[in-house]
Amino acid sequence: MSRLQIPFNILDEGFTHGDDPTQPPTVQIEARVAGSFDDRRLREAMGVALGRHPLARARLEPWTDETMTYEWLVDDVPQVDPMCVLTAVTDADVDRIRSDLQSHPVSIFESPPLRARLVHREGGDYLMLAIHHAASDGIGALRLLQSVLRAYADVEDSQPRFDPIEIHQLPIPELEPSTTQLWHAARMTLERFVRMGSFPEHLPPQDATARAGYGVHSIDLPIVPIVRAPLRAELGASVNDLLITAATLACARWIEAHDAAPDRVTIVMPINARPAEWRNEVVGNFVTADVVSTSPEERDTAKECLASVAGWTDKVKRVGPGPALAALAAIPPGPVSGRRAVMQWVSRAGGQFADTTVLSNLGRVSHEWLSTDQLEVTELWFSPPATLPTGLGIGAVATTDRLFLSLRHSWRLWSSEATAQFADALVAALDEICA
Repeated sequence: MSRLQIPFNILDEGFTHGDDPTQPPTVQIEARVAGSFDDRRLREAMGVALGRHPLARARLEPWTDETMTYEWLVDDVPQVDPMCVLTAVTDADVDRIRSDLQSHPVSIFESPPLRARLVHREGGDYLMLAIHHAASDGIGALRLLQSVLRAYADVEDSQPRFDPIEIHQLPIPELEPSTTQLWHAARMTLERFVRMGSFPEHLPPQDATARAGYGVHSIDLPIVPIVRAPLRAELGASVNDLLITAATLACARWIEAHDAAPDRVTIVMPINARPAEWRNEVVGNFVTADVVSTSPEERDTAKECLASVAGWTDKVKRVGPGPALAALAAIPPGPVSGRRAVMQWVSRAGGQFADTTVLSNLGRVSHEWLSTDQLEVTELWFSPPATLPTGLGIGAVATTDRLFLSLRHSWRLWSSEATAQFADALVAALDEICA
């Protein structure tokens, strides 16, 4: 038996240090298909897909306090069968299974670092995955799901040839930034400090309980009205800009409705840092993030808010992920025990600095993503973790003519009913922007 060892990158390490069994750092990714999956064929397809992606069948190598870096140990064959087969009769059953899957810790001490549910349901079955964030980001999770479905449908699943050890290190650009890029980055840094005049607003709890884990609320919308929104064309905004703006307005209005005056609302925006030539490849963590911050004056109208959001995201795109990757790579080396202690201290002490919410958008998945007559994907769902003190993670993915939004919430923040109310506010804000 051969074993491959892959050193963690700094993102893997961060999600490992932040692991909390009451708030599992799982990535939700799932597909619904027209018709039914065959249990045996799908389990075999899962095995094929895990064999194609090293990090999808990896586990954490045992470590000591003196260990300088964690390492993934990649087994030839996963140690446990990650799939469980269930039946859902109602939408409530689907919601319960989905929430339960994302609420249970996924161990990275055994392979694979994920769990799966095949849910038989009249009108179309679901394949649900919960992947530990230390093993993969959302793009990687979507790529793994694609491999499972392609294996099931007996469709070729070609991918670039990579050295799995070399490719797992953060893809820091080798070229030195130009003077223009340096000035642009400096101006952005200055603007960040100007905007940090107050702590980010937090979402007020409603009907919160001490229950561990998450609930997930799903929203299915037509994508065409969003793509063709007049304000989007007028301001040169992206669909992601519209979603961030809607989340910003919904958060501000939720805070106002709970008798608070919202000041700085901040939305974390993950950024795919993979190079263009393999932008949608590789299971693993290759993501940075930026924060979109708005003041009350910038939220006077939907148009002003969208203009502010689009202006900032345009600046982020021009800088690219290079500076953030370089900063991560510059973290001083040392034993992992020391970095773990620092991370946990920062997590406890930094509650006031936590952002309002996270909106992670996987973008639009083309028909060619699967490209087979043997299997029709009718729905795709995705969400990031929703750890406190933020407590809410919004995931977006589009396919064909639909936009699928998943609102994952901590039970210690909201009940299902409260999340449904926020979902209504989010859709209302999106309708206002697209009018």
